[in-house]
Amino acid sequence: HPDTAIYIELIDNQFYIFFEKQQGPGGLPVGTSAPMVCLLSGGIDSPVAAWMMAKRGAQIIAVHFHSYPQTSKQSQENVEELARVLRQWNAANKLYQIPFLEVQKHIIASGVDPKYRVILYRRAMRMIAEQIATREHARALITGESLGQVASQTIENIAVIEHGSMLPILRPLIGMDKEEIIERARQIGTFEISTRPYEDCCSFFVPEHPETKARLQNILRAEQTLDENGSFTKIRDRATLGL
Repeated sequence: HPDTAIYIELIDNQFYIFFEKQQGPGGLPVGTSAPMVCLLSGGIDSPVAAWMMAKRGAQIIAVHFHSYPQTSKQSQENVEELARVLRQWNAANKLYQIPFLEVQKHIIASGVDPKYRVILYRRAMRMIAEQIATREHARALITGESLGQVASQTIENIAVIEHGSMLPILRPLIGMDKEEIIERARQIGTFEISTRPYEDCCSFFVPEHPETKARLQNILRAEQTLDENGSFTKIRDRATLGL
């Protein structure tokens, strides 16, 4: 048994000599997988989801939805800082800030059942994120959903939200509990930023009793009401103007 282990590696005709191996996060080099769009909320979960998919080689394009000026700019500022931390891991090479207030106001003004609002918000976000994915030649969407964690993340609601998606939706946290996610957030340096107070756009105009087991036909019927004369499609498209 030697007193000291000496390691030698030959890379590009150069020898590297070292005396210790330290365990890193592992994974694949960023860029070895296709680009992907991550919906980055500013909370604890989605930055961890972005990091985990970057660990599998994905180049991450982050998309954040905000309700400014109805809410403060705090969520936008938090997400900018989260993106800087993720960039240190090569996990958020680009960030889009999407104004979402007009979409929300249209949903509310349409008179659809308030219990469907969050699901309609999330379907609209998914559609806008797909537009950005097309622009960026991305091949998948990423979310920070964890099964059953909040009302919109039941299996029934997840199925309705992703219905009609043009791209696969990857959910690396789907089987993790909150403590596991928090531990990973601490490890990658996003936890402190994610726990700062901010007004999330999905907590804006939220009904007292949101739907937890949505039926697809009810949501599609609500979207038909929203899109009378193509109005909802035009509002969604306007959200990405000027990007």
